[in-house]
Amino acid sequence: MAIASLCRQLPPPLTSKKNTTTTMPTSSSSSSSAQLNDALSLGLHRVWKRMAVRWSGARAGDRALDLCCGSGDVARLLAARAGPAGGVVGLDFAREMLLDADRRSGSRGRRRKAKHDDDDEHSSSGGEGEGRGEEGSSSGECLCSSPPTATSSEVDWVLGDATRLPFADASFDAATLAYGLRNVSDPLLALREARRMLKPGSKIAVLDFNHSESAAVDAAQAAALAGAVVPVARALGVGPQYEYLRPSILAYPTGKELVALAREAGFDGEVRFHEIALGLMGCLVAGTKRR
Repeated sequence: MAIASLCRQLPPPLTSKKNTTTTMPTSSSSSSSAQLNDALSLGLHRVWKRMAVRWSGARAGDRALDLCCGSGDVARLLAARAGPAGGVVGLDFAREMLLDADRRSGSRGRRRKAKHDDDDEHSSSGGEGEGRGEEGSSSGECLCSSPPTATSSEVDWVLGDATRLPFADASFDAATLAYGLRNVSDPLLALREARRMLKPGSKIAVLDFNHSESAAVDAAQAAALAGAVVPVARALGVGPQYEYLRPSILAYPTGKELVALAREAGFDGEVRFHEIALGLMGCLVAGTKRR
């Protein structure tokens, strides 16, 4: 997929906050985190991610976007769904995560540049992204690409801010955002940007921990995090990545609030919230009307 053709000139940086994305604890031990996720969810997190990809409506030949892509699990699932005729972009604000995603994809790390990487005017967009990766990184920079296979599309790994997407309007047929909206300081702005870059008749699936309105589910979730997840994470040396979960879940909108937020962001098609994993997880599916 020609990533340059999707890029647009970014608007002037916002000035109300230095960073639009919450700085969350990170660790170089990504393999430990992956093993921990598998163990604690009994591998079900992979099922939930497949559900999100299916709810996104991505089909063969589509251009799809995975926001806050992290190590690229969901982006690779999208690539398999889009097939060799399609194209996928995995976007994240952390350079290290994108390079890890490319490595996990078995790529040799072919580095590519977005159209505006060498344009001083466009590459000055780091206002909201300062401190996220190497100095001088520009939003919209395609760090590298994982080549297509016989059954999957190419994946471009792009450095960028979910609240200021470096793509033209109506650029994508489907989108996903797994375990990332909770870490964005302005979820409404991120959803507005997602709405802007989706084509008419398209959808985004937003998967995350559920901020349940059920006292029983909330108590069970809190007990599991405090009694099992965080202690095991600390033992594996990745405690900071999991200690923040409980407070971030409590600050995250409930399912009803997410539906309202999506409507406010401009999603004028069907908007639904699905509780999964006995209410411990949830997925917002927000669509745009066909024109």
